[in-house]
Amino acid sequence: MYSKWPRVDRELIKQYSEGLIATTCCIGAEVPQAILHKGEEAAEKILLEWHAIFGDDYFIELQRHNIEDLDGTGISQEAINQILLKWSKKYKIPAIATNDSHYVDEQDANAHDILLCVNTGELQATPIGKGEN
Repeated sequence: MYSKWPRVDRELIKQYSEGLIATTCCIGAEVPQAILHKGEEAAEKILLEWHAIFGDDYFIELQRHNIEDLDGTGISQEAINQILLKWSKKYKIPAIATNDSHYVDEQDANAHDILLCVNTGELQATPIGKGEN
């Protein structure tokens, strides 16, 4: 456990990585967040750690949601994608295009929102974003 959330560390992932595939994941994941908050050099080291674990079963994940200012850094999602694509070519790590999908049916949106509220300790009535959601 890490705080109140279950956790799997790198050692456990290394132990059970055979037969699994992995990606750099969405913008909220370790590699993109490292680009945003630690810089390209630190993020590249993290990318290479994961690549060493998964080898040919590791992929660079790209998403295009046109987010212009990630975490208040002034860096866009497209800028992150360009860095990831650069590393894809440099290290010959295949890139895949994906999209976040948190539920299949529109009627599940409320259940997903409740789950997020439980996770963050917020109320459904709490305004979010620019009032568009």
